[in-house]
Amino acid sequence: MTDDVDTFLGTLGERSPGRLPPTVRGTIDFEVVRPAGESHWLVTLADGRATAVPHQQPADCSVRISAESFSRLIAGQDHIVSMLFRDCVAVEGDLALFLIFRRLLPEPADSRGPVPSMNNHVARSSAERNGSWP
Repeated sequence: MTDDVDTFLGTLGERSPGRLPPTVRGTIDFEVVRPAGESHWLVTLADGRATAVPHQQPADCSVRISAESFSRLIAGQDHIVSMLFRDCVAVEGDLALFLIFRRLLPEPADSRGPVPSMNNHVARSSAERNGSWP
């Protein structure tokens, strides 16, 4: 059965260039748990790129996560660190690799972009006082 998790992991290599530090190297075994059983994906991080194949083998980091939780991550509806604190994901091995993996996820749903600069605030306040702000 292919779902959004399999689609995301299967196309990871296409989205990874430029999103990872070039010095990071390691492997992550994702065990994605579904009602019908679990599937394994081996993610390799190397040379600033990530690749993923549906395969189980020993890795530097092992992650056990439900398909539902993983879907929330890739939809930008949840955060890796929050999930760790809530015990929604289990990680063994090199935690830093899992935290670097989050660079490959969409921006969080509550991200509002950069904070406006103080200059914009001052300009707007002056314009509002003068009645020239829309």
